[in-house]
Amino acid sequence: MADATPYSKNDKAGKHPKYYENVTVVDINGYEFTIGGATVPGPIKVETSSMSHPAYNPDREVKQVSKGRLDQFAEKMKRMEAAKKN
Repeated sequence: MADATPYSKNDKAGKHPKYYENVTVVDINGYEFTIGGATVPGPIKVETSSMSHPAYNPDREVKQVSKGRLDQFAEKMKRMEAAKKN
């Protein structure tokens, strides 16, 4: 009886990607670290990492670019109070 697969059992070498060990990763802020391995050669450039992300580094301050709904509402109420006084 013939095997149901069209390839032999030892044909796995062409199916798996090449594995690179000790790959360097560089984030946008310039932090550089090495990971154990990856399927792409290094250096890998990423936008953020655990070294520069504010959620993992509480000592870094996050600049609030946009205002939340409560801040917008408070400003609107101040403008309304000032308009009533005039």
